[in-house]
Amino acid sequence: MKVMSSNCGGFVRILSIMRFCFAYNLSMRIAVCDDDRMFLEKMEHQIRKVMEEVEVVSYQRAVDFLYDLQEGRDADLLFADVEMPDLNGMDLVKKAKEVSPYLLVVLVSDYTEYAVDGYELSVFRFIPKTQLEERLETVLADAVKEVNLQKDRYLVVEKRDSVEKIAVRDIAYMEKVGKNSVMHLRNGSTVSVRMAVSLMNEMIPSEDFVFVDRGLAVNLAYVQNLTDGIVILEDGTRIPVSRSRQKNLRERILRFWGE
Repeated sequence: MKVMSSNCGGFVRILSIMRFCFAYNLSMRIAVCDDDRMFLEKMEHQIRKVMEEVEVVSYQRAVDFLYDLQEGRDADLLFADVEMPDLNGMDLVKKAKEVSPYLLVVLVSDYTEYAVDGYELSVFRFIPKTQLEERLETVLADAVKEVNLQKDRYLVVEKRDSVEKIAVRDIAYMEKVGKNSVMHLRNGSTVSVRMAVSLMNEMIPSEDFVFVDRGLAVNLAYVQNLTDGIVILEDGTRIPVSRSRQKNLRERILRFWGE
């Protein structure tokens, strides 16, 4: 989605500096995945007791949740059982994070030995089923804060006849093209502004972006692989990494992945 103009080298110049806006939104979409139908009903009831403005979607099969995720029906928060017949909770987390890197996951299980494995996968919380009722309210409150921190980081680009809001979490990578910075978004579209990539990166309140070359920064949340000096994003985009930045990028990726 390039914004064209006849008076600015093919791109619209922003009229005011990019700024960040913050809002607080209690509305969330929560998915609950467990093969026990009675437990699903109990979870949904308890969540609605704590939160009024919430959409709760239940799944008895993990593969159904993954299908919805791949079809664009995102969730902000997932409560998942560890042991399910079609796909265990650990594999579910791995596959879900590939599709939705910012998804918060709470593992709910009486098998506490899975807690360590869960944290290695950057699971948000682990709750034993026997402690669910007493801990649920705190976990939901923490999740709301985290989700809003993610959602409410966005750029507002003002043009002569329009205003556009771009969520920071939707930017896969940014690159310098002439005198402009081009933001490549998760949905495949692009937004171009008259600003240096380095300045834009300084303005973004996130440690998820790292420079892989001069005038080229990637969002670590969308990095799938780093091989032979090439970083590969989840959509298959291949971006060369300068030799001097490869070590730092590798360290940042491992830190982001929790290794």
